Order: sequence, then C-alpha cells, then structure tokens
Amino acid sequence: MKLKLWPITGIGYLYSGLGKFTSDLTNYFTWCKKNNNDPILDLYPEGYNLHTAETYDAILAIAKACGFNETDITLVTGDMSAEYHCKVIKHTPYFLDKASVYAQENNIEFTHYTAKHFGHFIGRMTWDRCAMHSYIKNRYADISYYSMHGFANVEKSLSDIIVNLKNTGHYNNQEIKQIVSDTLDTPLQNLDPFNAIKSSPNWPDDIKPLQMTYQQTFVDIMHETDTSDENCFITEKTVRPMLFKRPFLAMCGTNYLEKLRQLGFQTFDKWFDEEYDNLNFKSKFIGIQKRMQNIADMGHSARKNMLKEMQSVLEHNFEHVANKGYEKHLHKFNVSVWNDSEIECYEN
Repeated sequence: MKLKLWPITGIGYLYSGLGKFTSDLTNYFTWCKKNNNDPILDLYPEGYNLHTAETYDAILAIAKACGFNETDITLVTGDMSAEYHCKVIKHTPYFLDKASVYAQENNIEFTHYTAKHFGHFIGRMTWDRCAMHSYIKNRYADISYYSMHGFANVEKSLSDIIVNLKNTGHYNNQEIKQIVSDTLDTPLQNLDPFNAIKSSPNWPDDIKPLQMTYQQTFVDIMHETDTSDENCFITEKTVRPMLFKRPFLAMCGTNYLEKLRQLGFQTFDKWFDEEYDNLNFKSKFIGIQKRMQNIADMGHSARKNMLKEMQSVLEHNFEHVANKGYEKHLHKFNVSVWNDSEIECYEN
C-alpha cells in the first residue's frame, strides 16, 4: 500500500497547512506499522525537491515517531536529480512521455513570425513566478504574452511569497510591494480568451489553444514548477516550447539546461549565452533578466532571422520528443520504469 504524496507536499500542502500534512503522514505510517507494510511515498508524476522548506526532515521525524528508519522508506519521484538516503525510484518522465504521443498526432509547422518578444505562461503562484510576472508586466507588457492563474488561498500564498522575496536579499520593501500589487492586479493574462490555457489543464490536449500564441512569440521564458538548486523535474513548461518549436530561457534549477543536453536535447547557447544555467536560482533570475533586456532591443527582422538560424535545433527537439529519443539517455540519471499497477493507494 502506498501513499500518494504529491497532493499533500505540493499544492495541497501549501493550502491545507502543517496540521493536515502531519496528520495524513502519521495516519499512513501508523497503518504501515500495524500492517507490517514498508512505507511507499509516491510523489510521481510530480518531482518537488522535498529538502525545500525542510519537508523531507519533517517526513523523517514523523516516520521515526511511528517506528520507521529512513532506510525503510521508498520514495517514487519524477525528479531525476533526487538525492535522499531512503530508497529512491526515479520514474520515467511523465510529461515527456505524454508529449510524445501529442507530437506524433499533431503536425506542428515551424514559423518564423514573431508578433511578441516574450511568452511567460504559468499556473500556481510562487515568489519567483510572481517576481518575473511583475518584471514583465512593468517593462515588457506591450511586447509579451503572459498568463498566471489565481490563488487557492490568498492569505497563505501571499505570506509565503513575501517571506521568500525578503529572503532573497534582492528586493527592497518598495519592490516587494510592487510585486504583490502586480500579483493581485487582474487581469493576470493578456491572451485572447480563445487561446488561453485552462487553469487545470488535461495534459497535453488542453495546451493546443496556446499553439497560435507560441508561434507568434519569439522566446518562451520557461518557468519550471520546482526551481530548487539541482532539481530536474521536467513538466509541460519545458515541453511546450519544444512542441511548438520555439527557443526558451530556462527559469529552473542549477544546471537544468545541461541535464536537458544529457538527455539529447539541444539548447540555445549560440544565441543567448547560457552561462546563467550554472548559477543558483537567485543569481540566475538576474542573469535571465539581462538576456531579456538584450532580446527586447531586437527588431522584427533580427528575431525572424535568428529563428531561421535556430530552425534545425527547434526541429531536432520536436523530433526528439516525438520519437522518444530521450529514453536511451535516461540511464544517465538512473531512471527506471516502476510497475506499480498492483500497489493500491492508501486512503485515509
């Protein structure tokens, strides 16, 4: 029997609070001890870095209180960089596998038309996403497409965002006030409603409305779910520009682009200088903004010509998704296919 972990460590944990997190895990570990069942914490298809906010330490403390050692626990995750001292199963990347089917069924034509310089399309609000949203809204709104979904719990989410912005050391009180104001200022998207992605997408079919938007955008500010250092959790945010044949700047964990290259994908160092990939996220944020400033100065002809230069890279990435070329590289990350079809989920 396994516990589906991601609803209480991801979005669910943020909004339900520590009490539910503790009670759900305690009940599960207690059940496992009573029924002589080694705990299986199934985070898949998600891949949050559980070291963030000391979540993993909290899990171990609860496990110990219920009579389990760290080595008794099995964690199933979509994070290919996961490092824990429990048993770890790194599962095949869900979003890439689903996108492969989509790519095979949809013929995406390469275009070099660019009505806008930037795209920034995100769901759940986090401090880093809100900071980037505010940055784009105040400097590049007229040359960008952007969308961000609302809060499930405004008070809790805003509190977390403000604390994290202060902890970066990059923002003064006035800047934080501006970011919060922009986060609360609707509308949070400037897309034609016909082209907007749903707040709870059925991956990958519900991204199809975004195809026209992507193909009118020069570069995607690809902003992954977990931007923790060393995290490598590939979601639809990474796959979307590949499917729609667009370059991207990566707001992700340290060396994320290097890991994509290890999987056989090609990136854009020839055009964008990807040294920012080596930085921790707080420094990377500034590096991305510097590159955006350079791109903002580009005219339509320059963007069009650069896309033509990039076409072979963009076509390669699309085909690499469609043909699952990344599969032959998964061994580099000790990724495996975990057959859990006979393992039932624990219901509290």
